[in-house]
Amino acid sequence: GWQMNSITLKDGTNTFLAITVDLAGNKSVNSRPVEVWYLTEPPKLEVEIPSDNQEVSGSDARVEIKGKTDSGVKLTVNDRLIIVGENGFFSSSYNMSPGDNKLTFLAIDKAGNQTTKDIMVKYSP
Repeated sequence: GWQMNSITLKDGTNTFLAITVDLAGNKSVNSRPVEVWYLTEPPKLEVEIPSDNQEVSGSDARVEIKGKTDSGVKLTVNDRLIIVGENGFFSSSYNMSPGDNKLTFLAIDKAGNQTTKDIMVKYSP
């Protein structure tokens, strides 16, 4: 077996390689790299559109969604995946039901940190 002691991770991506050394000092080739993400802060999540308690009316039941989060984040709205650009910006639309609609935005970074934001939108056909 083997072990690692006193490893200090930096915020972001940390890459590890392993080698073996025999008693004569001969070293093996490097193992394949393994990346570990260490992030201490949850992802940022700014929802520009829609605003909380916004009212929408008319025959189009869609509401525009726009905002910004950290790049590399998985973003969902009510469990529906939203594409996030390399710069962290996102833009989409969401189909609403008549009445009050709760949009739950969930941003999850590579380390598993989460940020949630709920936005209420009222739709009147």
